[in-house]
Amino acid sequence: MFKIALVVGGTNTKCALFKGNRIVKKLERSTGARKGTKFMISNILDMISEVKGSSKISGIGLGSPGRVNSKTGVVVKYSKFKWKNLPLARIVQKKFKTKVIMENDANCAGLGALKNTKTKNFVLLTLGTGLGGAVVIEGELYKGMGSAGHFGHSTIEKNGFRCTCGNRGCLEEYVAARAFERLARKYFGKKLSPKEIERLAVRNKKAKKIYNEIGRYLGIGLANIANAFNPEIIYFTGKIIRSGSLLLGPARDEMRKRIVVKPPKLKRAPEDSGLYGAVSLLNL
Repeated sequence: MFKIALVVGGTNTKCALFKGNRIVKKLERSTGARKGTKFMISNILDMISEVKGSSKISGIGLGSPGRVNSKTGVVVKYSKFKWKNLPLARIVQKKFKTKVIMENDANCAGLGALKNTKTKNFVLLTLGTGLGGAVVIEGELYKGMGSAGHFGHSTIEKNGFRCTCGNRGCLEEYVAARAFERLARKYFGKKLSPKEIERLAVRNKKAKKIYNEIGRYLGIGLANIANAFNPEIIYFTGKIIRSGSLLLGPARDEMRKRIVVKPPKLKRAPEDSGLYGAVSLLNL
């Protein structure tokens, strides 16, 4: 019997067919956020149908950004998509007539990382269109009253840039994709994606300056996380972190200036942690 995992991202959505603990088919597409909720849901259902094919499945594990009620399968709120009380799990269940379990996307990645490490105390950050997080304490996902880990909406500048959540100065505005685009306009006079800036940073001082600036803000955020949770490791997922030391170098330096605890290791999470964590929801 097969299982399916799907994780919705701010830019891209991934879906995979699992046999046991092994991915046998994987698909990645644009989430299509600008096309609206109806399109995004249709896209999700189409992706599941495509990876499923004629396979018989025993369940579907979903990962969604935003505040997720995992008991009801509802996305309580995700400002970037303008999702509010969206019964995503029920929509998927109605289509495929099988068990569907949903969790926050960063928590899925945290569960996936947990399966691939002996470390029992770590924090995971998803860094891409936005900044999400998961906290694992003594080998268990920590959720507080249900939604712990939204580090992207910790305040880093009291009167800073307005975030999609409505507040000002959120860490997400200074380290995620919008920060790269904003600084590209400042230094290059035009919008550039993080990937384009990464390519330029090999030889361009302005592009490297962008990484240094964003890295310092990330380092402040990491220091706050380290001081609060004292994790052994802070893991990262997301396409922005593929830049490696360009971003993590200045982030590590800034973090070390500001912490009062033993510095955590900074590592990329195992590939497809989100998918592995989403499918593991079916076994919890």
